Amino acid sequence: MHIALFLHIYQPPTQFQETLKFITERSYERIVACIEEFPEARVTLNMNASLTQQLHEAGFHDLLSRFRVLAERGQVEFTGSAAYHPILPDLPRKEIVRQIKLNTEINQSILGSAYDPSGFFPPELAYEESLGEIVERLGFRWILVDGTAIPGDQKPLEFVYRRKKSKLLVFPREDDISFRIAFGSIRTLLGLVRAIGAAELGKRQYLVLAMDGETFGHYRPSQLRFLRSLLGAGKKDQRLTLVTVSELIKIYSDRRTVSLAPSTWGYTEEIEGKKVWVRWRNPDNPVHLLLAELRSLAIATARVGNAEARGILDRALNSDTFWWASGKPCWHPGMVERGARLMMEAVMESTHATLGQKRQARNLYSQIMETGVAIFGKRRRAC
Repeated sequence: MHIALFLHIYQPPTQFQETLKFITERSYERIVACIEEFPEARVTLNMNASLTQQLHEAGFHDLLSRFRVLAERGQVEFTGSAAYHPILPDLPRKEIVRQIKLNTEINQSILGSAYDPSGFFPPELAYEESLGEIVERLGFRWILVDGTAIPGDQKPLEFVYRRKKSKLLVFPREDDISFRIAFGSIRTLLGLVRAIGAAELGKRQYLVLAMDGETFGHYRPSQLRFLRSLLGAGKKDQRLTLVTVSELIKIYSDRRTVSLAPSTWGYTEEIEGKKVWVRWRNPDNPVHLLLAELRSLAIATARVGNAEARGILDRALNSDTFWWASGKPCWHPGMVERGARLMMEAVMESTHATLGQKRQARNLYSQIMETGVAIFGKRRRAC
């Protein structure tokens, strides 16, 4: 049984400095130490440029160097993504391409040649078919999707999916086991073995287990013990072999074409017969509607012209503003305010924005905060 462990680490550009430092010390530094402890371990890692940039600016140069060395050794495989972690299907095509290229540019400027991704991670695994075409055109060989992108998919797998009418390879996340690790119901290697099933372990097949890296040490401090046991699994149970996602391409030569459904690893509700990504685009959430209107205004006015407005817009497109405004169950007035302010500032700094558009941006910003407080209150609601 081959296990490809995929970790996604990220902090929004609106993150508070003390929070960045806290998470880095509790999670990222400990993850690196765990991987270093087991030279035979393999991990596929997505680190959005938003985080790489913040770590660099905050002085975590040694940590970044250790990530780079692990990649040079072949223990860590980096993936591509979008620089500031937007929900890509919600953006115009040109903005999607810019975010992906910017992610590669920033990461390579900090991590050097060790950052050379062949795979792609859509933020929040938010996938719609138009994204697959863009990812392939940009030269990526494979994409990670949520298990719900392939209805009826049975895992473990003994072949690799290929997107229909495309060369882009597709790896679905094993959702159930990934969730159980992320939420702490699988806490030991024995628990993982039981979840997979003894009969499956001896077969030539694989699973992709994918989750937030912050699971280990931050969200679930005790799960660091599980991470250590998984990274060292090869010594304890020879039926388990850790590999990178890209290594699966060489190991499993059989290909099966597949049509992918719109999907995400986030919470989905059915509203009026449609599946809705309610943490980012809830039609019944007035704050989401106002944020989407302000985002559209910012894109329309700041995407061309002066560099300052363009740079603000890049950061303003992050998904966290919508996440923290969802009330499902998250609400963080500070993070929503910082995100909405970035969108407003992109308009205010744009030389292409009219006085009327700037007035509209200020009004939308005020409405967002007033509406959010009226619905969800002044205090943060934890996720």
